[in-house]
Amino acid sequence: MAEDSLSLFPVPLAIRLVLDSVSYSNPLPDWFDTLTIDYAARGEAIRRRIKGYLEGAEPKQPFEIMVPKKNGQMARWVIPSVNDQIVIQACVSSMADAIDEKGIDQTRVFSCRYNRDPNRLALLENQVAAWKGFQDETNRRCESERCLLQIDLEDAFGTIDRARFFDFLKRFSPSQVPVKLLRSLLDTLSGDELGLPLMNDSVFFLGNAYFSEIDKLITRHTTNFIRFVDDYRIFDDSPEKLESLLRNINRDLEHAGFRVNSHKLRLGGTEEYLEAISNLKYATNPVADYIDVAFGDILQPEEMVAQIVRTLENPQEFLSQGFGRLQLASLRRMHVDALVAEKRKGYLPYSARYAFVELLLKNEKVVGRILELLRAYVQDKSQLWRTLWLLYLIKDLYFYWEVGDSGKPPADLVSTLTEIRDSQTVPLVARLWASELPTFGGKQSAQDLFEQLHESDYLECGIRCVGAHKHE
Repeated sequence: MAEDSLSLFPVPLAIRLVLDSVSYSNPLPDWFDTLTIDYAARGEAIRRRIKGYLEGAEPKQPFEIMVPKKNGQMARWVIPSVNDQIVIQACVSSMADAIDEKGIDQTRVFSCRYNRDPNRLALLENQVAAWKGFQDETNRRCESERCLLQIDLEDAFGTIDRARFFDFLKRFSPSQVPVKLLRSLLDTLSGDELGLPLMNDSVFFLGNAYFSEIDKLITRHTTNFIRFVDDYRIFDDSPEKLESLLRNINRDLEHAGFRVNSHKLRLGGTEEYLEAISNLKYATNPVADYIDVAFGDILQPEEMVAQIVRTLENPQEFLSQGFGRLQLASLRRMHVDALVAEKRKGYLPYSARYAFVELLLKNEKVVGRILELLRAYVQDKSQLWRTLWLLYLIKDLYFYWEVGDSGKPPADLVSTLTEIRDSQTVPLVARLWASELPTFGGKQSAQDLFEQLHESDYLECGIRCVGAHKHE
C-alpha cells in the first residue's frame, strides 16, 4: 500500500521548492547554505521517509521558538527537519493545483497565491507584490476613509479546527493518502496547541485556502470585500452600514469558532509591515562593476541597509515575526547569492552581501547598537528569537571582515560572542549561533554530510554543524 502510494507525491518538485523558496519563510535561517545537493539521493531518502510514515512511523517533534509579535505578544513557531519540510511540501504539492483552481476566489484573495510558472522555483507568487496589489485594490474601491471596515481574525491559524481543516482538504485530493500523511505530520507539529502550527509557506498556503470557508460566511452579508490572509477589507458607502455588517458578520464568525481581533478592528485604512517594503527596489545584474547578482529577489544593498538600521533603531516595532522574519529571508538570499558570486568570479567581494555590509558599517553606530541590543536580550529567554536575529546579522559582519581583508572585529564584539559561547545560562541554540559556523558552499565532497544534516532536527543540525566544522 505505502509503495503504491508513493507516486501520489511529487517529490522532486517538493525538494526544489523547499530548498529554493519555502525554507526561506521559516522563523529562523538554516545553519548553512549550499548551492547544490544530490537530487537523486535526496529523492530516494524522501520516498523512504514517506513510506515509513505511511507504514506507521512517528514523526519527530520539531524545534520550537517563541517569536515576538508587533503587539508585544508571542507566537509559537516550529521548525521541522529539512526533510520533514520536504515531505510536508510533497503533500501540499499533490493537491495545490486543485486547491488553487477550485478553492480560492482569485478576484478577492490576494495572499499566498499559487505560483503557476511551470519553471517555478517558488511555491507562492511574490507576497510583497501581492500586498501592494491588495492596497491598490483597496484604494480603487474606496476613495473615502470612512467607507472601509477592516477586520482581522484573532489568532487565526491557532483557531482553525483541524478536523474541519482536513475535511476541507479532502475535497481536493482524490486519494486521501496525502491528507492522511499531512494530518499525522501537522498533528505532531502542533503538539498540545490547537489549530495549525506556524511554520513556513507550505502551511501558509493551506491556511490561506481554508479561510475561503470564512469568505463564504462573509458573502452571506456582502460580496464587496477583499482579503489578505486573515485581514479583511469590507466596503460600503456609509459607516452605519459597515457597523451593521460587522455585527452580523461577527455573530457568524463566533458560531464558526473565530473571533475578530478588537485591536485591529477599525474604520479606515492601516499600515502594516509589508507597506514599508512594498516599494523596495531589487538589485539587478550587474548592480555595479564590482557586484554580481544571481537572483531577481536580492534587495539593493542600500535598501537592505535602510531596513536593518530602521529595525535596530526601533526593535520593538520591527524586530518581530512580520518585518524581522522577512529581513532574515533577505539576508539569507544575500548569503546564497554570495556563494554564486564566488563560484562565478572566485572572489566574494563581488557579491551584494559584501556591498551591503560595507555600506552598513559606514554607519558608525551600527556595531554599538547591535551589541547594546544583544546584551539586553541574551539573558532573557523570552527574547531568544531576537538574540538569534542579531547573531545571524553578526555573521554578515564577520563575512565582510574575513573575505575582503577589510579590518577586524572590534574587541568588545569578540568578547561578547565569547561570553555567549561559554555561558551555561544562555540557551544552547544561541551559543551555537555565536560559534563559528561552516561555509560548506557547493562542495561535492560534503554531499553525504548535507544528507545527514537535513535529516536532523534544527538544534541537532546546529550541534553537528559546529562539531563538523571543528574537525575539518
